[in-house]
Amino acid sequence: MSIALVIGRTAAVLRDRRLGLRLLLAGYMVLFVARHLVVPFVDPPRPLAELPFGYGLRAHTLVETGTFAACGRSGHCSHATRMPLPILSLAGLRLVAGDDSGAVALAKGVLLDTLVLGALAVVFAGGISVAGAVVLLSCVAGPQFMLHARSVAYEEGFAIPLLTAAMALTLTLWGPEPPP
Repeated sequence: MSIALVIGRTAAVLRDRRLGLRLLLAGYMVLFVARHLVVPFVDPPRPLAELPFGYGLRAHTLVETGTFAACGRSGHCSHATRMPLPILSLAGLRLVAGDDSGAVALAKGVLLDTLVLGALAVVFAGGISVAGAVVLLSCVAGPQFMLHARSVAYEEGFAIPLLTAAMALTLTLWGPEPPP
């Protein structure tokens, strides 16, 4: 099978918007399930306060005391040394999902993946070039997104899905591939 034939068939699927949206949704759901079934073996669930890099402790403190301070075992306290979006998100998700990092990661994944999937649906519904589709799908199926999008311990767990959604919406500026 030649590369031209593969590109031609891919372009035909992308022009059939309903089929393209169904394939996008099915593929994204497979990736979502894989990410939330496989990654817990790499990063096992634990209480949020025990997460590395200080996010969990600061989220715990924010819920308990209403401040961004984090006090270590030595008694030394630091204030707002990390980005606030992950801390605020973790604190809010902790109120909904509990103190287990696995449950919080799943809740965060559902929220951010819904945002990314919505952005992808907007792009695919409006039509997209083959090059744009390849770029987007390589982003959401790539190792950076698959590993880091589930993480609640550092910035990339929040930034990568948000940047992917922003990039998807930016690709709408390219518009659909011109008809043959």
